[in-house]
Amino acid sequence: MLHLTLEKLRAASKAGDVSGVTVSAVGTGFVIRVGTARGEGILTKARGHEPRVFGNPLLAIDRKSTRL
Repeated sequence: MLHLTLEKLRAASKAGDVSGVTVSAVGTGFVIRVGTARGEGILTKARGHEPRVFGNPLLAIDRKSTRL
């Protein structure tokens, strides 16, 4: 599993390496899973490998929240 910060996700998206994005429920929140040319990844916080968890699925896909 790849750990993608928002910066890395932006770079992969601009390079055309993102094949798909899925919002998945995990516990009481939602995470963003990303399909890339190198395999499946998950959006993580800027520091570390902890998944970036959203409390509302609409916020997980809102461009203002992720600013892709």
